Amino acid sequence: MVLRKQQSQAMKGSTISLNQLPIGAIGELYIGGIGVARGYLNRPELTAERFLPNPFQTDEEKQQGKNARIYKTGDLVRWLRNGELEYLGRNDFQVKIRGLRIELGEIEAVLSSYQGVNRSVVLAKDHKKQNTGTPSTNYLVGYYVSDNDIDESDLKLFMQIKLPDYMIPNRLMRIDKIPVTINGKLDAKALPDIDFSADESNYCTPRNELEVKLCEIWSDILGIEKVGITDDFFRLGGDSIGSLRIVGRIEMDLDLHVSVKDVFECRTIESFCQNVFKKNCNEKIRKLCDIHCYEQEVSNGEVPLLPIQEWFFMKYSTGMSHWNQAFLIETPILDQDRLEDSLIKLIDYHDAFKLRFKRVGDVKYFQYYDDSVNFPGILPFNHLDVSSLGQSENSVILLRDILTKWQSQFDIEKGPLWAIGYLNGFAEGRAQVWFAMHHLIVDTVSWRIICDDLRRLYDGSSNLGKKGSSYGEWSRCVQSYGTRKSMTEDVYWRNLVRNVCCFNDNLSKHNGASASRLATNATSITLNTRQTCSLLRDCPHAYGSNINGLLLTAFGYALKELTGDRINYVTLEGHGREDIGDDNMDISRTVGWFTTMYPVLLEIDDDLMRSIMNIKALLMQVPNKGIGYGTIIGYKDQDLPRVSFNYRGQFEAASSTRSSNSGKDRRWYLTDGIVGDERAERAFGDDVIAVNGLCMKGQMRFNITSRLTSDRTTQLANSFKSKLEDIIRDRFSAKPPIEIDYSNDFEQPFVLLNADSDNILFILPPGDGGAESYFNNIVPHLSSYKLYIKLIQLNGPYNFLGWSFGGVLSFEIARQLNNAGDPVANILMIDAYFNMSKAYLEIGKMNSVDEVNQINYSYLPQIDNEAFALNIANMNIKIVLFKANLVKEGYLLNDQLELFKYYINTTSNCLDTLVNHKYIQLFQMYDDSHFSWVSNKEQIVKICNYVASILK
Repeated sequence: MVLRKQQSQAMKGSTISLNQLPIGAIGELYIGGIGVARGYLNRPELTAERFLPNPFQTDEEKQQGKNARIYKTGDLVRWLRNGELEYLGRNDFQVKIRGLRIELGEIEAVLSSYQGVNRSVVLAKDHKKQNTGTPSTNYLVGYYVSDNDIDESDLKLFMQIKLPDYMIPNRLMRIDKIPVTINGKLDAKALPDIDFSADESNYCTPRNELEVKLCEIWSDILGIEKVGITDDFFRLGGDSIGSLRIVGRIEMDLDLHVSVKDVFECRTIESFCQNVFKKNCNEKIRKLCDIHCYEQEVSNGEVPLLPIQEWFFMKYSTGMSHWNQAFLIETPILDQDRLEDSLIKLIDYHDAFKLRFKRVGDVKYFQYYDDSVNFPGILPFNHLDVSSLGQSENSVILLRDILTKWQSQFDIEKGPLWAIGYLNGFAEGRAQVWFAMHHLIVDTVSWRIICDDLRRLYDGSSNLGKKGSSYGEWSRCVQSYGTRKSMTEDVYWRNLVRNVCCFNDNLSKHNGASASRLATNATSITLNTRQTCSLLRDCPHAYGSNINGLLLTAFGYALKELTGDRINYVTLEGHGREDIGDDNMDISRTVGWFTTMYPVLLEIDDDLMRSIMNIKALLMQVPNKGIGYGTIIGYKDQDLPRVSFNYRGQFEAASSTRSSNSGKDRRWYLTDGIVGDERAERAFGDDVIAVNGLCMKGQMRFNITSRLTSDRTTQLANSFKSKLEDIIRDRFSAKPPIEIDYSNDFEQPFVLLNADSDNILFILPPGDGGAESYFNNIVPHLSSYKLYIKLIQLNGPYNFLGWSFGGVLSFEIARQLNNAGDPVANILMIDAYFNMSKAYLEIGKMNSVDEVNQINYSYLPQIDNEAFALNIANMNIKIVLFKANLVKEGYLLNDQLELFKYYINTTSNCLDTLVNHKYIQLFQMYDDSHFSWVSNKEQIVKICNYVASILK
């Protein structure tokens, strides 16, 4: 609808602050002039709300007593260039919550779409803050009608998937019916009020004095009688102003300093105490409550197994006691008594040395701290003068046999689980401290901790300071992480592992892999010092990736040569010491086995740079570096790729150098050398290929063990090294693309519904609103969206549906997949406009491209028509266009109107300029425009039925 101003009326499009808006901007319509009434009969409050002093009254009008007030209509309008006002709707259904403008209708649409909800209405309400003297705060309430009881926790989860956090109603209430007035309009006053303090079912009482005081502060500021420690501040109607007042009250009442950021990040009192006050645990807070600050607990009793430990017991029913990690610490010649005394202190400090395991039933194990593991007198200690073995080649074999014997007597139930030896007799005044520990109690990060702590103790440190968090505390924290995982992370892992089983089968069947665990072949590759330095220092900057991404890219090429497939999977090992939501957890100096394993998809392109960017994107999309995979999926045979890759990092001496009293350098550092056989021969595991690498003494080395034939194992190793050398050689000519922001917002570009469905339909929305951002952030990175699509559905055929510019994007992503050899089944487009530059040229409006259509004007899928047409014909790609046949003039500016009419008069919205018309299937939407079909239930049913029919 378009309004024309009459001579006797003054119309203004304004913001809430009554500032006049420029042409084209949207604001609320205020009417002035002689046609404005004096007010509402007998309704002074409503009159005061709607009839306002006119800030635009001229001095002449003031002298004449005219046009003193303007009427607040509630209508949304905008000025057009020809002076007319375009009516856009009412603002009654738009509200502002915590500074964000919200369309209530969008929330109602989602609420009503939930199964079992018949009708719904969402309102913004104010808290009635009695006796507080503070302004009210807005909150959202969702009322719904349903025939049966609905689990509101499931309903809230459903809404959280489909709506941003600020649009989730603070409260939901089931009602018998939606009340209406005699005119058939919503009777909002007849809807029941919400009592925020009445929800006793979810109320959690404060547990200590600090929580009691915080509940009182929250209650006062929110104007709510009762607040529990798990109640969300913003769900209860809190806002940014309220958060400022929270900070002030805490400082005034408790003399404790917090920030507004703390309130926003820790929205419940429970979270606030856990993450803000524990982090700054001081004597005052300890007096207010019994807060456990994370100094390592006194270790005793049972400790929950980590997922990696559970995996070990599941995999290794035989040979499990000889599954060790052994390492060497290079030292100067040491005093043995002083070394032994230092080792006793080291073992007493690190509780991992006290861990034991006990079998319960046939297969289940648990771990516990054995208090009897102490050494008040003599430490079990091995010593060897290596010079006694002679200088012959046989001396190497003798040394290996001795060190193997020292570590082959471990018993995971009775002990011991570790052995220590001192080796001297080397040339140049060198010595070595040898450690062997069962892998159940140690990892490679722990090697560094043990090396540093032993040096400090030997050099005279009386103690190693306060302990961090214990292995038991971390185990319980990981268990808690598994119970509070996000739906996004759950779906990510389950979609990824769908195709791992097929990959494993193909790897074993088509690559000559032996079924026997004993039939293994091994080889290694080494990069020289110059190559290693270039790879570690120059290449990450040159290619815009990190060392892990570069290594996996090179290995991905080697796998592609082995399997013949561009897409392969590896099981990646991580150190596992990730941030999982508890800032007070400190395991930086805790010894134990923290390793994580998780599957990673590697997609390789013919172009090296694109492959590096692909791998980078895929790695950065991994939730929290894989920490949740073990608790969500578990380390099952069929869910983990049987190709494992583990790069342990750099082991150097720089951080462990001191000067002795004699002035000579005394170096303590991890070194390579003979350590004995760390595992029983029968304990190789189920991996078809296992790759383990590290950087030692300035050289990078990878050991590759496989059940492939000897030739194929060597071929894999050579391919891996060759591609690493290519990466090093081409580093100066590398031109990385503009950096993509792979933040958490990008992590989930698609909302997943019915994730277990066999037939997946990818739906892309139109680009309306924020057009510049849409064009700049989505279009250039479609290849990355393609990668995410392949995480959800690895192999085709693929199905796409898009409306408006979403249809153009659907077409482009389908084209990219098709060009890469991935089959596409259906490209469904609802009134998508193609070749818009041609359209603007033909209507003579090249200089009138509006902001919304700018994205479509600037972007056109680039295809080889003949090649794509050949693929469409040969591969049965169905291209469907649902074409609008009406133009709703009231919604469009003049230039837009001409553009929409142009496309109405084309055969297929200019899609035939890209694809031959004989491959396009048209469905005419005779009674609908580009926009109105969304409100036409009959049309929606037709589209849905057709889509369902072709997806069967």
